[in-house]
Amino acid sequence: RMEKAKTNGTAKVEAATGCRAERTRRGGYRYFDARTGKAVEAEEYRDRYISFLGDEREERKRREAHKRREVEEKAKSHHERAALPRESFKCKDSQENTVPGKDGKRCTDREGNEYTSMHAKEKYGTNELAPDICGSDKSSRCAEDQISLDMAFCSKDDSHSPPGTTKASFSAKRKSVCLQRSKSDTGEKSQPGIQPISSIEIPLHPPEGGKTVPPETKLSFTPSEKMPPRPCLTLPQRDGKPPSDPEIARAQKRLWSKIDQALAEYSAAVLEVRKRRKQEASTFAGGSN
Repeated sequence: RMEKAKTNGTAKVEAATGCRAERTRRGGYRYFDARTGKAVEAEEYRDRYISFLGDEREERKRREAHKRREVEEKAKSHHERAALPRESFKCKDSQENTVPGKDGKRCTDREGNEYTSMHAKEKYGTNELAPDICGSDKSSRCAEDQISLDMAFCSKDDSHSPPGTTKASFSAKRKSVCLQRSKSDTGEKSQPGIQPISSIEIPLHPPEGGKTVPPETKLSFTPSEKMPPRPCLTLPQRDGKPPSDPEIARAQKRLWSKIDQALAEYSAAVLEVRKRRKQEASTFAGGSN
């Protein structure tokens, strides 16, 4: 391979300079014209060879500049395709806009230009960063929806109805919810008699007792409702005879202990306030004199 490259290089130099070099016995070189065979001076051959090297350098620079431009254009085109948002293309799923055969669905970008799935593949290839031109249909959109409470109501199996409801009442609520969901998908307004899924009240089943709460009963509490007041007894006599019941005696002892503690805190606070007021009054009187 090295000999072949050396031979090709020698032939290229001879074609560019128009001279043929021969090695002498003393180790030097003699140059002859390739067409006429006449001897050529060494200085003339040197000028031709330098001119050949200059041409080679310029040609190499042109090739490198051309290759660099190609790489930059490919990178720019790649970044432009990657920067396009996926929402910039929308698909028409109706039958009249569907082209049978190889082309598949017709799609339009945000500039209004029409594309087909085959044209998009030819334009963007299989690049993962290319925009998703012909997206999924309604079935795939529904498959990506998160599981919500609607699934429980739109289920065909009435055996999973909440406790405290009959199959008939649960089926009626399920039908109303499913009817509203189907109308919301088609753009129709919901009827006044149908409540959304968030406003349907599911009767609760108490953890113990075995009795279910009727569907008409609403278990809701509001902050405005007042709790019934607790019954309060009068203060017992502190110096009197202690109660005979030991539990009542202990409760009475805790009561007087808390009363004493509260009274001590109250007394300390009142004395502190009186002391501060007295100091302020004396300071004011001294300043006025």
